[in-house]
Amino acid sequence: MRFAALRDMQCRRRRLAITIISTGLIFGMTLVWTGLANGFRVEARHTVDSMGVDAFVVKSGAPGVVASAPLATAASTTRDLLRPLKVTVDAITIVAVLLWIVALVIALLASVAGLRRAVAIDPALAFGGP
Repeated sequence: MRFAALRDMQCRRRRLAITIISTGLIFGMTLVWTGLANGFRVEARHTVDSMGVDAFVVKSGAPGVVASAPLATAASTTRDLLRPLKVTVDAITIVAVLLWIVALVIALLASVAGLRRAVAIDPALAFGGP
């Protein structure tokens, strides 16, 4: 009888230890996943803030700056945080041509004034072109 009672207490102790360890692992994983999800939001916000831009050029009909959002909530979160300025390709072309004209005028004025250095802006590189 004592042997049966001893084995029962050992089994209960083992089950208690397994229960405590399992509960601790689940709680720890919950904290890790919560921190990871929060880190993604904070990192995205810091990345966008570090760009120092006032507006984003996105394709017409895109849900936001993140063109292919993997989660349904990412589009609404991005839209709420950033509120991107939607510009057509024609406006970008006009701005690129104007930048090219400004660069040409600066180069001509610099050569007329006899300056040795002039700064020109390549329209292809102005908007992150290849």
